Amino acid sequence: SNANQADADKDGVGDACDSCEAANPGATPCVLAISTVRNPQASGHPKTTTAVSVEGYVSAREAPPGTTHFFYVQEGLTGAPWQGIFILADGLAGSSTTGPKLGQKVKVTGVHQEIFSVNQITAATVTVTSPTQEIMVPLDVTAAQVNTAAGAGAEPYESLLVRIGGAASSIVITNDNPDSGKFFEFVVTGNLRLD
Repeated sequence: SNANQADADKDGVGDACDSCEAANPGATPCVLAISTVRNPQASGHPKTTTAVSVEGYVSAREAPPGTTHFFYVQEGLTGAPWQGIFILADGLAGSSTTGPKLGQKVKVTGVHQEIFSVNQITAATVTVTSPTQEIMVPLDVTAAQVNTAAGAGAEPYESLLVRIGGAASSIVITNDNPDSGKFFEFVVTGNLRLD
């Protein structure tokens, strides 16, 4: 309950029920940077199951046979910690010819939540805001920054386009099917699981 009906952002939704710090009257989503959605310490970080709207560049896309369609978006052409997010898009992802392409800037509106420890937005709308396919530049990280042993320290790098440092020959696949199923994951040198 919200006994005093406080409404700090004056959007008609009481503070006790409002998951956005900025005014968003009615069913208007919170317009936020991806890093604000992802980083729980960021000012304005929304509660889970909040309608949000973010804008960023498509850094990867996937449509495995017989599964849901998804892609990844990050704030900049080169990502930084907390700036990437998984977008569950199903039909809104389109195909490789009809959907958003790598390097295009898109606006995604949908519900933010964390499922299986992965922050995601289940898209309600996907709009290409810049059709130019910019060059995406991976963020250089070490295996130690993002592997299982890094624990919570790896969380800021979730859903970002990254490049693991070292010579190409120093990274090899050590397990090509760690879960014995169709999870599209494998493990490489440094005990790093890739999806």
